[in-house]
Amino acid sequence: MDPGTKIWSGSKKPSICGEFLLNYDTSNSRVIFCMNDSFSYSHFSWRFSMIYDMRTYDLNPGALQAYMDAVREVALPLREDYGVKLAGWYYTDIGKLNRVVHIWAYRDYTHFDQARQAVRSDPRWVNDYLPRVKGLVVRQQDQIMLASDFFESRVPALSEDA
Repeated sequence: MDPGTKIWSGSKKPSICGEFLLNYDTSNSRVIFCMNDSFSYSHFSWRFSMIYDMRTYDLNPGALQAYMDAVREVALPLREDYGVKLAGWYYTDIGKLNRVVHIWAYRDYTHFDQARQAVRSDPRWVNDYLPRVKGLVVRQQDQIMLASDFFESRVPALSEDA
């Protein structure tokens, strides 16, 4: 594969991913890593199926219930409309308080990219969700995670038409 191959992010150049460049081949759901200084691809490639977007939010004190209500009433149904499944939702009881971790399941990187664009442009996101959560979040961390080979997901399989 050459550097001009379509990237999952839609860009023509590989995306920076840590110390590597990440190139996603949409024709066969493979991620190929290459050195970030030479753009030469390594010989490593892995097939991926389902990916998980793990989001960690630190909220303002007292904002937890308002945040969870907005997610329950707007964000969850909205994401489900675009085939995104909730794989986990947690908030702290002991430890760093006012922290929420939620995990969203996607079929693959292509689904992640398409669903993210669709959700962000949906009027319910812009007009209903964002105004409700504005000012509630202090810090956000977002990671794309893969399941280990010994983990059986409890998330129903995502179909292509979801």
